[in-house]
Amino acid sequence: MKALIVFIHAAIVSAWSASASIVYTVQNVTRSPYRNVTKGYVVSPEFGNGTSYPEGFYGSVTLIAWPPNKYIKLYFEEVDLDVNNYCGGDSLEIWEGRYVANKLAFFVCGWYRPRPWISVDNAVKIVFRSDFMLAGRGFRIRYEATPVSGLCNSKSEYQCMNRQCISISKKCDGVMDCTDASDEAHCPSGAVRAHASNANMVPCGTPVHRPVTEPEDRLVGGQEAVPHSWPWQVS
Repeated sequence: MKALIVFIHAAIVSAWSASASIVYTVQNVTRSPYRNVTKGYVVSPEFGNGTSYPEGFYGSVTLIAWPPNKYIKLYFEEVDLDVNNYCGGDSLEIWEGRYVANKLAFFVCGWYRPRPWISVDNAVKIVFRSDFMLAGRGFRIRYEATPVSGLCNSKSEYQCMNRQCISISKKCDGVMDCTDASDEAHCPSGAVRAHASNANMVPCGTPVHRPVTEPEDRLVGGQEAVPHSWPWQVS
């Protein structure tokens, strides 16, 4: 059974590798940026080989799109890093900038898989580091150069200042659906009051945002909670 599982996993890895234009593996050496990128993958060392990434590792991959009016989208398809407090051990750093990726955008660690992200300019650097403790399977990030600066569907979604996408119907509804609250900024006062009045009509004890309540037999590897829904608590 173990051999069968490894065989199937290898087949899956081959499938996504073959579909990518280019696959870059983060290496523990200093190298020049990859220029004129179009689409492909960035993966951690040993990803897809059935083993963990190496301990005590530090490396990066820099992607530059051309012409400079293009942006780079990242899709975090798989993330499995050793869990630690405040991303102090094994972690990913995503940097961005124009020609040179010199501004830190955010960190990624543990099993957290960020939503799709797009740069504000044409350069992105992905930095990966690991400590000398436990190690996970690593990560697979799909990238795509695009002339479109937004992630959201312009007809049905509103793009928050932090590049999060929400339903356009949630704009100025009296509820902070964007994690940076930008959906409730610069709203006509009448619209906010009308939505707030509707929210007050919800019966006491009924959440405004319906949570996912389907039964699961475990938490590890589960699905993300619905934003602003009531979380499960253990007493």
